[in-house]
Amino acid sequence: MGLQNQVVTTAEAREYAENIVDTVREPLVVLDGDLRVISVSPSFYQVFMVTPEETQGRLIYDLGNQQWDIPELRELLHDILPEKNVVDDFEMEHDFETIGRMTILLNVRRLYREAKETPLILLAIEDITERKEKEEQLKKYSEEQQERTEKLRTMINCMAGREARMVELKKIIKKLRTQLKSAGLTPVADDPLKEMARGKR
Repeated sequence: MGLQNQVVTTAEAREYAENIVDTVREPLVVLDGDLRVISVSPSFYQVFMVTPEETQGRLIYDLGNQQWDIPELRELLHDILPEKNVVDDFEMEHDFETIGRMTILLNVRRLYREAKETPLILLAIEDITERKEKEEQLKKYSEEQQERTEKLRTMINCMAGREARMVELKKIIKKLRTQLKSAGLTPVADDPLKEMARGKR
């Protein structure tokens, strides 16, 4: 392909990409076959605090002072995507230098305009940091409630066991008292358990 044709093709690819991203509210990145940025949505600049000069034409891994050089992203683009062409809900957690720690979902597509052309890569980004934090809080609360429930169940079982032993003990005492009376003997106390209780006071 001649230089002029290559320039035209690049310009067409950029225009095609911009027509896609201009209609999207979520952060969106369009890459060429070499993983260089062709276009991004306005929200990408806002969320990740970068400028067009820092973004356009750069390798995805070099964006934001190489903040996007993430092992999980490399795995996605180099290993997973070539095998599938479509990847949904790829979860990734990363500590970005400018905005802090984020949990994001990546949805990726390879777009073919013509059969012989190098495909564009469409990378949609969804920030689920707040949702994950709420899920973690809910999980922690659920675990704490389960722990309390187990402790309460153990306490109830212990109390029930003690009550059962007391009932059995009363039956034995009653039987012994009957046997003593049958032998003409008088029990020391009418109710030994009550006497024991008084002695502890």
